[in-house]
Amino acid sequence: MFSKIVSAAMLSTLAVPAALMAQATTLVAKPGMLVTSSDGKRIGRIYDVERSGGAVSTIVIIRDSQLLRISASTLTATDKGLVTSMSNADLKK
Repeated sequence: MFSKIVSAAMLSTLAVPAALMAQATTLVAKPGMLVTSSDGKRIGRIYDVERSGGAVSTIVIIRDSQLLRISASTLTATDKGLVTSMSNADLKK
């Protein structure tokens, strides 16, 4: 009986970190948020957010009178906004 209780307690402690980890990986992107490149250059502010299955898939920025789409897989949240792993030069291509 004791081993069943210990096993149940161990399983419940494993479930909590997994749930917290799922929350931590959810990217929050909202219109108006600042986006910078990996080399620290200001790209612009988010104009629109495209979603797939409820999760952010792409952000849209207006840059030089054109729509620039950046994949959410390249984005990391910081206290100042979002940073893409792409450089400014990569984004100009």
